[in-house]
Amino acid sequence: MTLQSDQQDIADAEAALVALGPLSSSNFDQALVQLRKRKQAQDDIAKIQGNQFSTDGFNLISQVQTAGAQTDKVVVISKFLRTFAEYIATETQALEGTHPTVKSIVDAIPPMGNTP
Repeated sequence: MTLQSDQQDIADAEAALVALGPLSSSNFDQALVQLRKRKQAQDDIAKIQGNQFSTDGFNLISQVQTAGAQTDKVVVISKFLRTFAEYIATETQALEGTHPTVKSIVDAIPPMGNTP
């Protein structure tokens, strides 16, 4: 699943719930199916968000592990954070026109990758 498909699944489930009308014994099972679809999509989005920058984290760990002294490790982390901040700022500028909230901007930022 992707963030966009999960967001679409949530919108589709919510539209289906609205179309069902008020909850009653005759549409309860249909409503429950839609609520489960919505919950699953929300859970998928939480996983995606939790792992969004995992490749960048692994890259940082790799760089820190290869650094020798503690001061070298601090320099590696400092450089990485600077590069990451520049990357996030650049991506944010590109997304500000199409995403209305900070959360939606952050959700749309891809991992930085192997940028040093």
